[in-house]
Amino acid sequence: MNCVERALLPAAKQFDPSAASVKYLTQCRNAIYVARCPGRRFVLRLSGEQHRSAEQIESELTFQSYLYRGGADVAQPLQTASGKSCGLSA
Repeated sequence: MNCVERALLPAAKQFDPSAASVKYLTQCRNAIYVARCPGRRFVLRLSGEQHRSAEQIESELTFQSYLYRGGADVAQPLQTASGKSCGLSA
């Protein structure tokens, strides 16, 4: 695990405390990582503020939740332990 993946592991643990690793998948406008936990995995998508605001990302996640609840074949957005699905970094 490289230093970036080690730094992102605490972020992954906010969504699942059992997260064991974080692996880089791709870089487009967003950096995409997969977090592996015992028995499951999930995707972390990191978006820079220069591309989209937190409000825009929250809107996208709200729409994704709507699609999920309606039976669409999309992943349900995860929330952190504090109940947030997105946030701004310092």
